[in-house]
Amino acid sequence: MKDLITGAGGYIGTVLAEMLGKSDHSVSVLDHNTIKPFDEEFFIKNSANKFLLVTFVQHLIKTGLYSKVVQSIISNQISLKMLKFGISVQYTEISAMGDYIFSRYGLNDQEVYKKLT
Repeated sequence: MKDLITGAGGYIGTVLAEMLGKSDHSVSVLDHNTIKPFDEEFFIKNSANKFLLVTFVQHLIKTGLYSKVVQSIISNQISLKMLKFGISVQYTEISAMGDYIFSRYGLNDQEVYKKLT
């Protein structure tokens, strides 16, 4: 299986690539810390022949990188499965450090790994 992990979670993307690499997965990590600039040509080139596209964002799903990735896939007529990780359109009821928020919303490496395997 070939996977593509992209998103603002560069550290988690790298950890997941290592974890998945120990199983039967070939993983590429494209780390985008911001939505702009988005190198669509590079993204499309590196999305070719992938089985699964996973977007991981550390914030709201619908207003950032995930939306840009979906636009690129549709406009370039790329056919692949997608899985998204991020916070749904809602305000968090708490204010806390990243590790706690990631754990609470299932965005830490262990929770994401469980969903991918």
